[in-house]
Amino acid sequence: MSNMSGPRVGPMPRRAASAALLASVLGVCSSAVPGAARAQSVASWESSIANLQGASVSGSTVRQFARISVGGSRFRLRVSNETGTAPLRILDAHVGLAGSAPGSVLSGSDHVVTFNGGSSITVAPGAGILSDAVDMPLQPLSRLAVSTYAETASRHQVGHLLASETNYVAPGDRAGEAVMAGAVATSSGFTLGGISVEVGIQAAGAVACLGDSITDGLFSTSDAERRYPDRLAERLLWASQGRVGAINAGIIGNGILSGGAFSLGGPSALARLSRDVLGRPGVHWLIVFEGINDIIYPPDAGDTADELIAAYGQVILQAHEHGVKVFGATLTPFAGTGAGYFSPAREALRQKVNAWIRGSGSYDAVFDFDAVVRDPGAPHRLLPAYDGGDHIHLDDAGYAAVADSIPLGTILRGSGR
Repeated sequence: MSNMSGPRVGPMPRRAASAALLASVLGVCSSAVPGAARAQSVASWESSIANLQGASVSGSTVRQFARISVGGSRFRLRVSNETGTAPLRILDAHVGLAGSAPGSVLSGSDHVVTFNGGSSITVAPGAGILSDAVDMPLQPLSRLAVSTYAETASRHQVGHLLASETNYVAPGDRAGEAVMAGAVATSSGFTLGGISVEVGIQAAGAVACLGDSITDGLFSTSDAERRYPDRLAERLLWASQGRVGAINAGIIGNGILSGGAFSLGGPSALARLSRDVLGRPGVHWLIVFEGINDIIYPPDAGDTADELIAAYGQVILQAHEHGVKVFGATLTPFAGTGAGYFSPAREALRQKVNAWIRGSGSYDAVFDFDAVVRDPGAPHRLLPAYDGGDHIHLDDAGYAAVADSIPLGTILRGSGR
């Protein structure tokens, strides 16, 4: 298992977030269908899909590791070809608990994954599909090994550049092997876009963390679950008796406005909102922590505040239409990144956007990440103890600090508008 800081999830004492309170917040009604009770699904892990450079995984087995958030009685995999340009043909897929040896599957935990009752599936370009339910009960924070053999795949690789996990690629069909022969390590993820668990009829839900490379966890310790959504998931699971978790919808290089379907940074946050947040089961809350790439990359450093604010407004409106509460996080400092990125004009733009986030009243609540990680003596810079090294991304301590600053009561009890 990965090394983790912060609270562990085990037998849980009664917390303020009681079952009755969660049922009220989540809008769960056990009598919605008279005489019947349907199990509900909750998004428990996510890897937002973009494109990767390099050779296609066609003819190879990819083994990816994923630490889920909420546990459940069984689960489904989401396989994505949403940024692909050719059909993805999967002939074999397996899932099990991660073993202790690097790249391994725990003995006796392997399960064959099926699609529409069969072992193979073809995923059309632009599409994502769900597997059949895997009858394998999972505890919260279980770490899974998911192995898929693709007979054919797009030349434009579909995946996620920054996995924050060591994954493996091996030639041929190795999906059922405990340790894949000929495997080569990679720091990227591929066509696995999400994992959802079935939680019965109890109240449960997920917080989606929409963002860029800071949410994605650049410079966090790999294989250790030290990104801010990981830490938030641990806190939420503990406080909610395992019923509420968090998923990471961050993509390195992503922007609220900027992005492209076939870029490493993926579609813009506004363009992928439906896919990565609103289309995920059980997402009742959304944290928006994004916009710094839209500020630092325009070559003229023009004042794009109005465009950014309009885009934030659209995220809020669309989320509210789906009954999702939206929390805005202030943009953190980036002075010291170099003349190509930081300038007084861009810092003024960050301050203007943050002033709107804090004061507009548009969000259901505001999490002031800027105040948490800035240097009090130089507020346009990160506190050195939280600086990942490039003066814009955080280190493990910084990611923990922003996650720990989030008042869980605001999420678990809801927040009035």
